[in-house]
Amino acid sequence: MAHSSGTPITDSGRSSGAPDGTALTYDLEAADAAVRKRSQLRLMLNDIEAGHGPRPGGRNFTDTELDNALELEGGNLNRAAALAYEILTAAWASQAERVGLGPQTYESSQARRYRELATMFRKQYGHGRAGGGDDGQFVSWAGSFAEWWPH
Repeated sequence: MAHSSGTPITDSGRSSGAPDGTALTYDLEAADAAVRKRSQLRLMLNDIEAGHGPRPGGRNFTDTELDNALELEGGNLNRAAALAYEILTAAWASQAERVGLGPQTYESSQARRYRELATMFRKQYGHGRAGGGDDGQFVSWAGSFAEWWPH
């Protein structure tokens, strides 16, 4: 896994949602392929300006979080984006901004949109190690249950 090599955020860490000293790198022309790929992922997520990220409150993903998403998804940029959209779905699901769908059904419109993006990306690009094998398939746990269940 590549290490963060961007300019550290110091005092601006609070507005970005990242701890002070955490790198938020965005350089699509970087010589380092890992930085360039992380930057491409940031572009896909519209996470290109510190303090104006896609998370609630304008928080950004840290370089380490995006590197981990890429690692979990076998380096596949589109699958890493799907994982990030799933993370964003969870982050936005608890927000107060809600849209009424019926008498007692509510959901965050941001969470719904990120869920739709995640679903679309997963259908098109599959899963990496975060959701299954490296071949993009789901993991079957059917046999595992029988192995650990006490007889």
